Amino acid sequence: MAGLSTERQGVSSIGRVAVSKTVGWGFKSLTPCQSAGGVAEWSIAAVLKTAVGLKPTGGSNPSPSAKLRSVIVKKFYVELLLWSFGVLAIFGVAWYLGWLKSLAIYVGETRDELKKCNWPSRDELWNSTVLVFVVLAVLGLFVVVSDFGILKVVRGLL
Repeated sequence: MAGLSTERQGVSSIGRVAVSKTVGWGFKSLTPCQSAGGVAEWSIAAVLKTAVGLKPTGGSNPSPSAKLRSVIVKKFYVELLLWSFGVLAIFGVAWYLGWLKSLAIYVGETRDELKKCNWPSRDELWNSTVLVFVVLAVLGLFVVVSDFGILKVVRGLL
């Protein structure tokens, strides 16, 4: 193959285009098929940006999606703050009116009553659970057999 070069060459009609991930980070855009030591510069920029937490010095950042995300995050924190004040206000009113003390008395009396209950032992609980599963299996089998029998009768009549 005379006259053909094995060297890779990139062709672009407009030259180098800034990559949005590297603009403002001091990295030069690469022509197609060009790399810096086997790794594209934009991937190095992304890693450095993530690891170091730097802010860009120029370019098109923040992107429209980043601006929208910032607005959404701010809205979330405003709503969280409003809800927190609302809950605290309700708590304050309940405390002022003595509802919290009444609730504490109610919970205490309920715990005392539950201590008087006769709770099943572990073996009794296991036996009851097994009994429930056996009854469910027998009842399910009865429904299947009944349904099959009724189906045979109805098909025999038709």
